[in-house]
Amino acid sequence: MGNIFVTIATIYIFRLQRTRINYLDIPLFIFLWTFTATLYTFVLGLAHLLEPNRIAIISLIGTIILAYPYRKKCRQLPQRLGAFLYSLRRFRPAPFDALLLFLILIELARIAFHVWYISPYVWDTMTYHLPNVAEWVQKGRIYTITAATTRTNWPMTFEVFETWFAVFLHHDILIQLAGVWFSILAFSSVYAIARTLNFSNRLSLFAALLYIYTPVVSVRATSCDTDIPVAGVFLLCVAFVLELLRRGTREKLQPGNFLLIMVMAFCYGIGAKAFMAFIVPGLALLLIVALIKQHLVRKFLRLFLPGRISSYPRFFTAILLIMASGLLGGYWYIRNWVIFDNPFYPVDFSIFGHLIFGTGKSKELFGPTQQGHASLSVMWLNLRAFLTDKIFDHHGQMNTNISEMSGWGWFSFACGLPALVYALLCVKGFRLLSAAFFISFLSLLACVDPDPWYMRFALWFPALFALSFVAFLRSFNSKLLRIPIIALALFCTLLNFIAMLNVGLFDIPDFQKVMSMPALERSVANLTHHASGVHREALAHIPKGETIAYWVSNNDWTYPLYDSDFSRRLIYVPMKDMEFIATMREQNLKYLFVYTFRQNELAQKNELVQKAIQDNDLEKITDFLYTLK
Repeated sequence: MGNIFVTIATIYIFRLQRTRINYLDIPLFIFLWTFTATLYTFVLGLAHLLEPNRIAIISLIGTIILAYPYRKKCRQLPQRLGAFLYSLRRFRPAPFDALLLFLILIELARIAFHVWYISPYVWDTMTYHLPNVAEWVQKGRIYTITAATTRTNWPMTFEVFETWFAVFLHHDILIQLAGVWFSILAFSSVYAIARTLNFSNRLSLFAALLYIYTPVVSVRATSCDTDIPVAGVFLLCVAFVLELLRRGTREKLQPGNFLLIMVMAFCYGIGAKAFMAFIVPGLALLLIVALIKQHLVRKFLRLFLPGRISSYPRFFTAILLIMASGLLGGYWYIRNWVIFDNPFYPVDFSIFGHLIFGTGKSKELFGPTQQGHASLSVMWLNLRAFLTDKIFDHHGQMNTNISEMSGWGWFSFACGLPALVYALLCVKGFRLLSAAFFISFLSLLACVDPDPWYMRFALWFPALFALSFVAFLRSFNSKLLRIPIIALALFCTLLNFIAMLNVGLFDIPDFQKVMSMPALERSVANLTHHASGVHREALAHIPKGETIAYWVSNNDWTYPLYDSDFSRRLIYVPMKDMEFIATMREQNLKYLFVYTFRQNELAQKNELVQKAIQDNDLEKITDFLYTLK
């Protein structure tokens, strides 16, 4: 019922914003569906209505209200569906069409396997992404949770969307569909970009498939992490700006609708992850060139004149959508500003070396964060690490941690890079698109820490390799020349696919175990391969009705303790001094979870205690004994 209501509401919004350009309307509808579902979940969560039965009732009422004016058209749906199925039966694919269909099907099969059999497992999602979802589903509302990891306060718009896939079943078995949905958005956006560049339907679809088979893109789609949403909305924006650049405004692409879509996409991206702002410069360059080339600067500026704004068709609907976009994108920053006096908490924010928000000691206080400012020296460090190390992917098999590697795979370098050189030299209009991608990439490198994992922010960039290859392929008129080139691309794509079959963190016994477990009992906590099985041992020892107090560091797993059905309740109890004992007594907490490898810390402390005994230092002895207890 909830999905029916969201779909009908999306159709209403889509009818206001569609361009009637098919290749743009496909990713636009996908984005609007995610936007509507996220907004709906967010509003319900803020109103403390995030509970399946309440959502069903509200959705039923909303569906009746929205569908009633179109009740006659609804009767035509069976006839239209029958016509569509008849056209499918008459479809006779050419050999290349069959190849594309095969590539789509095997990738869908891999995604389905990962979604169904592999529960969430990525480190960041275990520490600070999914604990938010678990708390929201348990409490039936969206609120600021208290956790050991301060990064739980980062923007969480994508986690709101993930909640939509978990709240009804009260289980995380389908939660990875949220990332899959955004990978479909990225896929359809690359298709739209290729069509804007005047590639045929088949070649455009081929480009989108080559992109989606990039290992880091494919495995990140089922990771529950927040990088694939930003890649999806960024590529959507590129498709629309490129259409504006090449064809200008016309009845199908109105300036008002164009700007509204850009605002909605940017707000969603910045609400999912702040690095959306880091990759805007290249997109801004593309937009400025488009406005100048098509002589649209005055036309767009006139939209902001008081008289023109109110006369814009569907003015109040546009205002509501802008307000909704601001809510999804700005809520987290305003909340942090109110609570912590820092919109970017726990990251310090500086401009030209001057501290604007924060303490200047964020990394000392909170552990791993991001730098919070742009720096040419950091850009050089990141670029040098990329060119001398990461592009070789020699630090092990493909995995979603993307540690010390690009994850771009065989196709990007064996086929995409030479094709990019050709496209820059020979394909008209490709230089500007490439410049936009490279400027955004360099801007990203200037704004992120030179850590081993920063390439996870560049999931959108391999789209340029796929588009370049298709541009190169189109230059050959002879099928005899095209066949070996396509064969090479398929061979590299096959290698990429093999790399994606195992997400890099599971061995064969783990796969066998999760596949043998009942679907609703699958949880990474049940695998001994991770964290030495401590979560499994804790859940086996602690009765289900008991609340679990936990003490972990700023970067440790906590999500598995909730269990896959969110049946376990957790409370973070900082073990800084004797107050944690009083806290546990006040809240009647009987069980405290501490990682077993923390025993090493106790062993190290024991040496200090022996010295304290010799020095007769009572405070150190007392501190050690209470920690041990």
